[in-house]
Amino acid sequence: MISNFKNSEVQEHSNYVNQSELYNFSALDALNSNIAVINSDGLIIKVNKAWKDFGRNNGANIFATEEGANYFDVCKIEDCSNNDFALQALIGIKEVINREAEEFYLEYPCNSATKKRSFYMRVKRIENNLGLVLIEHNDITEHKEAEKKLNKTENALVKTVSSYNKTIDSSVDIICSFNEKGKFVNINESSFKTLGYQPKELVGKNFLDFTLNEDREKTLVSFLGIKNGVSVILFENRFHHKNGSVVHIFWSAKWDKKSKTVYCIGRDETDKKNLEKAVLVERQRFMDLYEQSPSVMGILKGPNHVYEMANPLCLKLIGRSNIIGKSVREVLPELESQGIFELLDNVYNTGITFSAKEMLVRFDYNGDGKLVDRYLNYIHQAHRDSAGEIDGILFFAIDVTEQVLSRNQIEESEKKYRQIVETAQEGIWMIDENNKTTFVNSKMAEILEYTPQEMIGKDIFYFMTDKVKKKAVEFLKLNKEEYYNHFIFKFISKSGSVVWTTISANPLYDEDNKYIGAMAMVMDITERKSNEEKLEIQNAELIKAHLELDRFVYSVSHDLRSPLTSVLGLISFIEEETQEQDTRQHAQMIRNSVNRLDEFIKNILSYSRNNRVNLNIEQIAIKETILSIVNALKNSHEAQELDFIFEFADAQPFFSDQLRINTILENLISNAIKHHMKEEVYRFIKISTFFLDNELHITIEDNGVGIDEEYHDKIFDMFYRVSSDTDGTGIGLYIVKDSIKNIQGTITMKSQKGVGTIFTIIINNLKS
Repeated sequence: MISNFKNSEVQEHSNYVNQSELYNFSALDALNSNIAVINSDGLIIKVNKAWKDFGRNNGANIFATEEGANYFDVCKIEDCSNNDFALQALIGIKEVINREAEEFYLEYPCNSATKKRSFYMRVKRIENNLGLVLIEHNDITEHKEAEKKLNKTENALVKTVSSYNKTIDSSVDIICSFNEKGKFVNINESSFKTLGYQPKELVGKNFLDFTLNEDREKTLVSFLGIKNGVSVILFENRFHHKNGSVVHIFWSAKWDKKSKTVYCIGRDETDKKNLEKAVLVERQRFMDLYEQSPSVMGILKGPNHVYEMANPLCLKLIGRSNIIGKSVREVLPELESQGIFELLDNVYNTGITFSAKEMLVRFDYNGDGKLVDRYLNYIHQAHRDSAGEIDGILFFAIDVTEQVLSRNQIEESEKKYRQIVETAQEGIWMIDENNKTTFVNSKMAEILEYTPQEMIGKDIFYFMTDKVKKKAVEFLKLNKEEYYNHFIFKFISKSGSVVWTTISANPLYDEDNKYIGAMAMVMDITERKSNEEKLEIQNAELIKAHLELDRFVYSVSHDLRSPLTSVLGLISFIEEETQEQDTRQHAQMIRNSVNRLDEFIKNILSYSRNNRVNLNIEQIAIKETILSIVNALKNSHEAQELDFIFEFADAQPFFSDQLRINTILENLISNAIKHHMKEEVYRFIKISTFFLDNELHITIEDNGVGIDEEYHDKIFDMFYRVSSDTDGTGIGLYIVKDSIKNIQGTITMKSQKGVGTIFTIIINNLKS
């Protein structure tokens, strides 16, 4: 009953398939794959010829595997599959039928009685209204076996390549390849040790990017030559290391035309290059030493003593040139009669070094037979080859002619010195480390009224009073350490009279720097000392008179200013009361005269105060001081329409005497105001300050009447006035210069008549 139902259902689907012509089973029969079509219940609708043949050839039940059978039941058969694969197949088929998956694929074993086999199963839905599914089985045994062989071969190849790469990476040389554009294709691990770059940092980069600019052109030329088939062996260029240093590399390279690749091996020659450079440097140092040596040196080769080397000083000594390759006998025949050749022969034949000090050697410099004396310290030493055999002579010499001649001159000078010492107009006194007299010249003995014999051996304290001895002890202690010049000292002569002297003393030391005494130059200043005492008395009297005069000037100036103030008050009263023009003019004339007299008195007071009052050093605000003085003066009649310009430097601590600073600035600024040209359209006074090297610089500039050059040297003289027509007392600039001198400053002036005047003041900072 069931069988009939299934057959009718299969027939129904078959009819539909045939009618729709969706499957061309004649084409499927031509395929090697085993193909079946089932419906959603697993019922086999169609199978191709390959499916039937496989079933029949492998003993399958045709009623269980061909049309009309249920494929879900086939999945439970264990002849060709185990339960795990059957279960996977069943689940996969149902996922495709239920549209949970587009396709299902499974590889599984399907062994026959004689061999192991592998198959794959592919399930795919047929897009139609019947819900049919196509199942494909195919034998992939040969493919699997080939795959295993391929995997085995691949593993062996990977192992071989890995071993090869390890070998390449263990190389100390760079092993690499470039493509035809010069970009790195492969490079071993040595790139990091040599250039500081990991291989991955270089691959794909152009090698010229790492080449020094100076080497790029020749490197590119070599690269193009290699591409044309030229092998380059030990081609050198320089690369930039990642740390910025330069690496010298020697390359060998070859072009592979088929792969269009350059294969290279590069060796780091930096250390070798540095060593070669160091050798060249050391050689150059030796040659510099050889060429610039203060000693004569050279090499003679062979039994005939042929010059192989001779430094410039040697050529200078013998007065010859172009001597290399010539024998000593040929170059200096005049040495034969002096026994020099015998000395050279002895050193060459015996190997015994010869040396001499201040040996006289005579040279014929002009070839005229006139010999010139030279004194030499020199050494002749055997030169040996690599086998230890004597093949020449090394010679070294120092020309000591000047020293020898100088010593002879010194010995001659000593005789003259003794004569000079004895005739000297200064006393010469020498003592030992125990202060005993070891030598005095005749003048020294004369100063103290002794004979030289009487003074020799006596203690230096013998010629002093007890009071002076204490001072002498301290002086001698200090004299052991340093030179004393013009030290005033008092001695007692043989007659008992006082002798004043100036002493210049110098300690004496032996070769071990041990104190062995002193030598002094002594001058009798007794008469000068007497005159100085008289002069001191006269100076004291002069100072006293000066102070009295200063007090008088100060007192008189104060006494004069009081009535002047009263006179100015009366003039003001007259000017207010009278209406008469003549009276007003006369009053103004009197006021001008009184003002000039008052200014003169104030200047006299400033001069007196400048010389009488000690410096009072305090911190001064320069900017505020200048502004205060200008504000006090700019309201005067003369200052009207004057433009005051200021350029102040940044404030710095400045110390000086405020009283004298004010005196200097008031005088200079008031003078600039007074001596301006009234007809000038634009009138200005410019005041600038700046600090430089612990000094204050003040510049006061105006475009006033100026001063003719012929008066420039006189304007700082007391009471000097350029013109009698000008107001002023002629003492202001004198006081300015005197005040600047007291505070350790200087003043200079530049002026041109009709153009203006510039005063420049430089004052030391008296902070210390």
